[in-house]
Amino acid sequence: MSVMYYFCFVFQTFELRSYESTNWVTTYLDTDVMGIGIMKSFRRLFKYLSGENSEGISIKMNVPVRVTVPILDSTNNSTMSIFLPSALVNLPTPNDPSLVLESFPPTSYYVRSFGGYAMKSDYEKHSKALSEELTALGLAYDTQFGMAAAYNDPLTFFNRHNEVWYKSLN
Repeated sequence: MSVMYYFCFVFQTFELRSYESTNWVTTYLDTDVMGIGIMKSFRRLFKYLSGENSEGISIKMNVPVRVTVPILDSTNNSTMSIFLPSALVNLPTPNDPSLVLESFPPTSYYVRSFGGYAMKSDYEKHSKALSEELTALGLAYDTQFGMAAAYNDPLTFFNRHNEVWYKSLN
């Protein structure tokens, strides 16, 4: 299952999507040069889905896995989040204190999609391109944070789907 959204506008290289209210489980992002930290962050989230929560229940893995990165203030930490299904009315509390549950109201995002096995530099390139295009078109967006979204497991090598998001302020 993936997060539900509606197309508001489709532009040549990006789209404006309107998302319903969503719930996410989130942790701080461990960063390092070799990418091991990303795996540690994901593992914490996956343990929550695997039953390390107050109810001891397993929750089916959903997409996307989203990384939120501060753009202007590097003192803020990057975070990694996994979408939780809306069918879960009472979300179980994480056992791990480094995990938090987050709820977001209906929100619109500018989204640019791209394929391939994405590296940090790919997300940065597409994020910069989207930011420049939004600015050139005079579209208002949140410049404090950018988001990277991945939809495939690490063992999927072909037909991968990746995205960068900016929250719309329009």
